[in-house]
Amino acid sequence: MPFPIQRFQTDRGTEFFAEKVQKLFMQFNIKFRPNKPGSPHLNGKVEHSQKTDKTEFLCDPEHFKR
Repeated sequence: MPFPIQRFQTDRGTEFFAEKVQKLFMQFNIKFRPNKPGSPHLNGKVEHSQKTDKTEFLCDPEHFKR
């Protein structure tokens, strides 16, 4: 990787709080920054990018609704 990952910012999904994930963050010295509750606008760019990827690069965007 051309640069080290310093921070990992996510929504407050429980998968990011799992012990294994937290240990990996610590192992690689990555700061974990969950978004504040009630702040969906902080994920706006990622959500927009994912929507674009689904519509422009996938043949069947319905695949992700399953």
